[in-house]
Amino acid sequence: MIQLLRLLAFILMVSGLQGCSSLARTPVTAADFQAAVAAEDFRTAASVLERLSLDPGADDLSALREELSLAVERRKLEVLAEAEQLATQQQWHEALQMLQQWRLKLPESEQLVNMAGQIEASRDEFIDEQRLQLIHHRAAQLPDQLALLEKIRLADPGRLLSSWQLHSARQQGFKLVAELLDCAERSIRIGAIERAEFCLEVVLPIANSRQIEQIAAAQRIIAASKRQAEKRRPAPVVKVEPRPSKVTDQVQSSDSAAAIAAADDQRRQMLADYEDAVAAGWWLSAREKLGELEAAWPQDPQVKRRRAELKRLIAEQVSSEIQRGQYLYSRGEIEQALQVWRKAKPLDPKNTVLLAHIARAKKFLAKLDELEK
Repeated sequence: MIQLLRLLAFILMVSGLQGCSSLARTPVTAADFQAAVAAEDFRTAASVLERLSLDPGADDLSALREELSLAVERRKLEVLAEAEQLATQQQWHEALQMLQQWRLKLPESEQLVNMAGQIEASRDEFIDEQRLQLIHHRAAQLPDQLALLEKIRLADPGRLLSSWQLHSARQQGFKLVAELLDCAERSIRIGAIERAEFCLEVVLPIANSRQIEQIAAAQRIIAASKRQAEKRRPAPVVKVEPRPSKVTDQVQSSDSAAAIAAADDQRRQMLADYEDAVAAGWWLSAREKLGELEAAWPQDPQVKRRRAELKRLIAEQVSSEIQRGQYLYSRGEIEQALQVWRKAKPLDPKNTVLLAHIARAKKFLAKLDELEK
């Protein structure tokens, strides 16, 4: 009986292999190619064309190759145009879905990949802008809410609920200020001065004492950025008449002294900008400004001292953010903890403790997603 079963299994295996072999040897024709092109399944069409080219008796396939190339290029241009149109209508999800579908049908295309990247960037920029508007609106409305809550608390000082609501609203305000300060820093770093000013328009009435100091430093940085932008504007062209040689020597000497004074003023201003970035808690901006100082005055002892100082301050900030994230994590606020740690990561990208916390939080959230599904 066992031998009979083994024989049957062997027969089935052989017949299966023969079936696979026969499928592998199934011939393709130009009609299969035309059908794939008509269905706009261009990857299949390319595969058919490849198999046709392996046939020693096949005719010249240059016409089919040209036909496929033209069809692919035509459809690719249509897809790109349609995706761009959808993106201009703020239908980013539909545009990305369409690009993904056509990337499965069309041969690998750098243009499609680039278009998807541009659309994602456009979508993310729009989302960031809407979030900013929302945060700005909440911050603008909060002073009135705080005033009303304060009146309620004063009317009944012994009521714990009123005190808790007022405390909660103030804490919300501090968080909004922190987000708007971050927004201002990001805006300054990309040269968006007006956006930075918009971020700080409504923060003073709801800020705590430490944040008020940060806001003042941030406003000084914005003012300095505006002055620098003004200086970068092209000066009007003035025609200079030739001078006698003695006058020229005097002018050159005066110009040299003025250049030294200007360089010294520039150094002082850059140091002030760095100090303001530190005071504002804009650590990435402080690092950039210090890098500019080091490039211009590499031997300056004050600049070297500030490098060690900034390294210590950033290490303290990262340690503080790690602890804050741990506190949130212990309370079950996993996403908030992950957000805190991710925000700290650019300050110290190789911090193993920070990276371990981020990995743990992401793993935990992934497991939660699996359980929900």
